[in-house]
Amino acid sequence: MALSHTILSILAHQAATGYDISKKFSQTYGLIWQATHQQVYRELNQLEKQGLISFSLQFQQGKPDRKQYQLTDQGEQQLKKWLLESTLTHGILRDEFISRILAALKCHPKMAFTAVKKREQDHRQTIHKMQQLMAQLDHLDNKTYYDELMILLLKRSIRHEQVSLQWLEEDLLPMLQQMIQE
Repeated sequence: MALSHTILSILAHQAATGYDISKKFSQTYGLIWQATHQQVYRELNQLEKQGLISFSLQFQQGKPDRKQYQLTDQGEQQLKKWLLESTLTHGILRDEFISRILAALKCHPKMAFTAVKKREQDHRQTIHKMQQLMAQLDHLDNKTYYDELMILLLKRSIRHEQVSLQWLEEDLLPMLQQMIQE
């Protein structure tokens, strides 16, 4: 999966400005794909050049016009093609945090322990934020299928965070604690 497919997926639901799309990445879509503001705008430009999206200008009083992006027929076909591709392969786990811990273990076990404690706190905060967002969606009247899917994605992400937190607490932290004491 690429950032382009995630943006096409967002636009398949409704037209949006670059700002709106970036906001989605800092909220719900950030659970499945991370992207900076600059990455989103760079990708929007590429998708527009490829004819997969188009835009209309929205006039704003005293401000530059806003671009409202929408999926083109070609973009919809690209999204369908991507959806039909085999999904049997699993992504390779790329975890910069684990790489840093491995690097710190040899020279600075105390630094590794501190980093893991920080990560433990980050997992707790992330779980809390996701639970709050899920509660907001849960209390909506007339939930759409999209809302229901977002709830399911949040549940999955919460479980992932909980498993990572459990692994830190039950496995990694005790090992690091033991290393520091030796």
